[in-house]
Amino acid sequence: MSKRGIVWGVGLAILVWSLFTATADAEDASQKFARGAINTSTGWVDLPKEMANQVPEDPYRGLTYGFVDGISHGLQRTLYGAWDVATFAIPPYNRPKMEPETPFGNLP
Repeated sequence: MSKRGIVWGVGLAILVWSLFTATADAEDASQKFARGAINTSTGWVDLPKEMANQVPEDPYRGLTYGFVDGISHGLQRTLYGAWDVATFAIPPYNRPKMEPETPFGNLP
């Protein structure tokens, strides 16, 4: 993607956001956007996190089940994050698709 395309994309996102925040609560829409941006860019964190969660039970389970579970959670989190970014101006704002909201915990 070219620099011009990125600039146009960001400009369009700002325009859409400003149009929808006139009727929506801006803080909630921006929180949904932030949650989506965080999840889209850090979905991969679920892979080592899920592997580490399985190690106390059995180290081999962490390498097998934890790996598969981490891939699944990471992919889900990335896709849900992209969905939140794409629909941040559309209610509902306070219903995250995954718990915790981000790989690092819930947003304030």
